[in-house]
Amino acid sequence: MEFRSVPGRNSAYQRKLYFPTEDRILLHLLDYVGLEGEINQPDEITQFGIADAIRLGRSTVSKAIRRLMHEKLVRGHRAHVPSGTLRRTVYVLTDAGTARANHRRLEVEEDVVAFRDGEGTERRLKVAQIPKLLPEYATLLDVAAHVSQGVFDARSFEAHQKRFVDLTERLPRLRYFFGRTEELGAMDAWLDSPTTRVLVITGIAGIGKTTLLSRKVEDWREKRHLCFHRIMEWTTLRNVVQQLGEFLIRLSRKQLAQYLEAHDRPELANGPVGREIDIEQIASILATDLRDVPGVLVYDDCQDAAPPIRSFFHELRTVLETLEAGPKLIVAGRHVPPFYDRREVRVKGVVQELSLGGLDPESSERLLQARNLALTPEALHDLYRQTAGHPLFLELVDAATAVDAADV
Repeated sequence: MEFRSVPGRNSAYQRKLYFPTEDRILLHLLDYVGLEGEINQPDEITQFGIADAIRLGRSTVSKAIRRLMHEKLVRGHRAHVPSGTLRRTVYVLTDAGTARANHRRLEVEEDVVAFRDGEGTERRLKVAQIPKLLPEYATLLDVAAHVSQGVFDARSFEAHQKRFVDLTERLPRLRYFFGRTEELGAMDAWLDSPTTRVLVITGIAGIGKTTLLSRKVEDWREKRHLCFHRIMEWTTLRNVVQQLGEFLIRLSRKQLAQYLEAHDRPELANGPVGREIDIEQIASILATDLRDVPGVLVYDDCQDAAPPIRSFFHELRTVLETLEAGPKLIVAGRHVPPFYDRREVRVKGVVQELSLGGLDPESSERLLQARNLALTPEALHDLYRQTAGHPLFLELVDAATAVDAADV
């Protein structure tokens, strides 16, 4: 946590890590000094609350807290918090931690950085002067954590405050995309529909389900909260629920993650570790935590979903149907194991189905051109007839096969 100045430049904020995790935690906990002896403690000093306040992942915060406890700057104890019925571990500063935090606060307040306003004009200011110049409330910690290369950018700070959660790092990125105009339009219409909550996308292997999802998710970024999960043969219900819990943590909704934490600790959960997750209890939590979340939950390759995951989809669909406002659900696969019946499609209109076929002739030709595979009109016509525009076949075929093969 030692800060070193760079000769000729401005103090610690010029370094690669401008405001270390440990310092963020110390400054955050400084606001809660004096509450140590109370039975009831605020959510903000649990690991979940600290992670949310300093805008870092819980695993990062957990490691930093262990280091601070090793230095005897922070200690933990069990207490009641408003977010749950179970006693939870909360963290407070020791006397040494309070002294260190106060010292760091004074240093941060006096540090001078470049303040770039909404018009792009820069001026030199102390960090302590910046919060009152912002249109919305911001703490000293908010400001210090946003300084980058010695500059606080007011415009990027405001955009950061309004950012959307994006858990789609495992969704393949596109090299190119052709056609599917009708399908893309249908997905946008589904998203805008006030009644249709679930979209089921089906199609044979390699037909382009994941590619279609990747393309549409690109459109939805920075407009919706997004969560993507690919279901494998070995994916468990715990895997699915845990990622959803992480998604909700980033929205400052912690009930699901707290349930999972208690589920893994027998002294909290009154039961053995390893017992099955209670899907009904999960559904009850989601009915609260998903309310008013403008997001899309995407699950791909669901033909491999185990029975507990199918049951979870059923309960999730039911929850979404009851919410006036909340996220929408996409389930895609070669075939989708039933978690809804025909009434949900034809009568209630809660579920919409989209079955993918091959690409149209023009899009097929453009895909081949992107591969630098030029064919005569006759060869192109024969290849399209044989493949029916199947994208994976068009990706794999070579020039000789395209011209001479009788059976692609």
